[in-house]
Amino acid sequence: MPSQTSLPQELVDMSVDHLHDDIPALKHCSLVCRDWVPGASHHLFAVFEWPPRSIGPGDIGTEGEECFRQLVDILSAAPRIAHAVHELLLHSRNSLSIFLTPRTMVSLVDLLPNLRELSSLGCKLRPDSHQAADSAHTRTIQSLEFIGASIFDHLPHFLRPFRRIQTLAIRGYNRVSPHDHNVSDAPPVFSGSLAVENIELERCCFSCEMLSDLNGLVNFAAVRRLELESPPTGDAAPFIRAMHGLELLTYQISPTDVRPDLGLAHLPAVQIACYLRPSTSSPGGDSGWFSLMRHLELFVGPHMRELGVKLLFTRDVATVSDADLESWLSGLDWGQLARHAERCPALTTLSIGLGRALSAYFTMSPGRYHRIVRAVAEEKLPKTLMDKVKI
Repeated sequence: MPSQTSLPQELVDMSVDHLHDDIPALKHCSLVCRDWVPGASHHLFAVFEWPPRSIGPGDIGTEGEECFRQLVDILSAAPRIAHAVHELLLHSRNSLSIFLTPRTMVSLVDLLPNLRELSSLGCKLRPDSHQAADSAHTRTIQSLEFIGASIFDHLPHFLRPFRRIQTLAIRGYNRVSPHDHNVSDAPPVFSGSLAVENIELERCCFSCEMLSDLNGLVNFAAVRRLELESPPTGDAAPFIRAMHGLELLTYQISPTDVRPDLGLAHLPAVQIACYLRPSTSSPGGDSGWFSLMRHLELFVGPHMRELGVKLLFTRDVATVSDADLESWLSGLDWGQLARHAERCPALTTLSIGLGRALSAYFTMSPGRYHRIVRAVAEEKLPKTLMDKVKI
């Protein structure tokens, strides 16, 4: 009788790599052999998401914190799976009734000895009556990420057990409403600073007043990117200057905004977005473009390496022709933009971006927009500068 043939483990692992997006079907497939499933656990469960996409909302607890407590029970009963998890993503499945507390989050971490990255996506965060303490496992977490949650007033409660994280990422940040009954009146103050090497504040709509609130909670010297919802005011200057490692500042302006004078010409990169109103009746007369150029004057200097402008068009009409858009763009004072760039001898990139607002007003594909803007830029800007333009 011929000996039974088995697949090499390397081939099995490669197959699982390609099939990991189909984990629910793979786990129920009759062709899966028990002999090699344990060996493939590090592929199947290295990135663990809860609730899983394959389970409907009616199949799990969806009230309060029961959703995540069920995960604690599952991991407690399956240590082999728990040891294989390196990244854990907790999300709310768009349910406003699901919330997460620091104590439950620490309970999950304690069950996952090899966990390195923990993310919370859209979860309603609620502090505990008793503070969660750190543990041997919370001290091994390298990355902590909060996405799309109203969390600022609760953030100290959730950070307290994770003193040694290397990266703290806050994305899609919104401050909680002061009328939210879950907001703590007095967030705990840290007795020591967090040992965070990299703080990522991306897609965060911070008002300048919030910078004062954040001071003391995060190490401003480690901040690399900062996005503001409005131009920084004089009150924000000391906090922004404290961000010694700041590499990119982004904010949005309107034609009526007063130009701040913060002395930030040392920044290596800046991007400013502005709403513009195309008008073929008065080409080149857009006040938004003038305001944009005035703000750029604040940052041009010998240290500027990347200069970015983002055009957010507004228009009452539903569509505009390619010819009208090209005519309007040609009427803007591109020479002023070129003069700003000339004052930046270290400049390597001049980016011209387009906001999402355009798709609501112009019926053209991004490729057609790029073609029109590039054609106008090539006509209006010096060739030496065009070599640095990115559209």
